[in-house]
Amino acid sequence: WDFGMADNGLAPYADFAWDPVQTNYSYALVSAPINAAAWICADLWLDFDYRLTDRDVTGTETLQVDIFYLGEWHDLTSYANNGSTNWLYAHLPVNEVAGHAMKVRFTASGENSSSILHWAIDNIRVYGLCKPPLNPDYSYTGSIVSLSWDAPGCGNPAGYEIYRSDSTGSPPYSLINDFP
Repeated sequence: WDFGMADNGLAPYADFAWDPVQTNYSYALVSAPINAAAWICADLWLDFDYRLTDRDVTGTETLQVDIFYLGEWHDLTSYANNGSTNWLYAHLPVNEVAGHAMKVRFTASGENSSSILHWAIDNIRVYGLCKPPLNPDYSYTGSIVSLSWDAPGCGNPAGYEIYRSDSTGSPPYSLINDFP
């Protein structure tokens, strides 16, 4: 794995190139540990862009994507050299790592690296989207507003932060509760 320059020349991306030629090879690019311990009530995602510049459409050269948690690697997806691609976007759920530490691994492997020119990876992102409260409702009397909702069904959330805007409903929003 090396670093190439993006098409705009401004930023690097990870690049596995065929040269020097490797046979029966496997080379991994592994992230630093990522702490997902706080993400217990969220949908977790791994996003990245990838591109293949293929030489021979053999299907024998692959880019494998894995995640590590609870002491072992788990397969997410794999791509084979079945023809060159432009940059493609991958959006993969990784909910199984919620509440744990994790790593992400990209492995270029195959029979003969001369069958491809490049596997490239860019814009790697692991993130969570908090699950929203269910059945939100409100009532008001004068200037007193009462809110109610159901928890999203993933344990007991520590709480919610509540924001309020001015009478227009537009930003800026002000946090109105001191303790979530």
